[in-house]
Amino acid sequence: MTAKTTIPAAAVVLAAAVAASPAAADRIPFSARAHSRVVTYDRGDVLVRRLQMTVTRADHRLHARVRLTARNVGDTALRRELRVGRCVSGPLAAPDCPPSATVHLRLAPGQQRSVTAAVTLRQPPARQDTIEAALVAPGARSAGYFSRTDGELLLTGGAWRGAGAGRPYGVSFGPGDGARRLNFDIPATQRDPDQAYIDVKWQGTAAPAQAATTIARYQGANAKQQPLPPEPNRSGPMLFSNRFDYDRRGANAIGLRATTPDGTELFSAALPWPR
Repeated sequence: MTAKTTIPAAAVVLAAAVAASPAAADRIPFSARAHSRVVTYDRGDVLVRRLQMTVTRADHRLHARVRLTARNVGDTALRRELRVGRCVSGPLAAPDCPPSATVHLRLAPGQQRSVTAAVTLRQPPARQDTIEAALVAPGARSAGYFSRTDGELLLTGGAWRGAGAGRPYGVSFGPGDGARRLNFDIPATQRDPDQAYIDVKWQGTAAPAQAATTIARYQGANAKQQPLPPEPNRSGPMLFSNRFDYDRRGANAIGLRATTPDGTELFSAALPWPR
């Protein structure tokens, strides 16, 4: 594998289009930044291969369907918990989301398991307006534990309101090690509700130059993929990374995808706009 990064001319045009710097005075304080986020980790024990949630609203309740696939890549048996809950307090970047439902998993060495959970939730408080699904070790605290999970999916109200309701959000990985983990975060960093600052990192043997990474604005069922280049100063061998300001342009959700030159999908992800 080579660490050389090749950036197509079309990607340079996109980078110029999405990377306009906002005025510092328009920045929202960190604690008040709403986040749509999906993050998975590769710590040598559990790999999340799918973490997706579909949410609809009826009778003043949220009806969530969570799909998880996880593989034990270590040498010892492991226990994990899939927790699903509404967020009720704490900073918006790392809220407290006590689980309303918990699915217990035991993974033998080398075992991969898939589970689906149907969960009914009360609507979260208006200030929080988020729900969470997370795969954690037993005993993990629920408050702001996203950095200590195997995977976390944090969804704002656009996941169950408006044109983005009912869409599968989160990430699904293809087979193999081309992509092993993802951090896809859309924090609302400006007071303008149509602006956000996106953070993308994905790791695997195909990153950054042996795959095409694209980003898309979803308007209903329609989306147009645009090339997203790796940022040279942030990327390296087996690491794609880029951070950039992004204009909503009427989108209700943002998609992210990576494919190999022959068209094989390494991962596909989507998140609601964080307002």
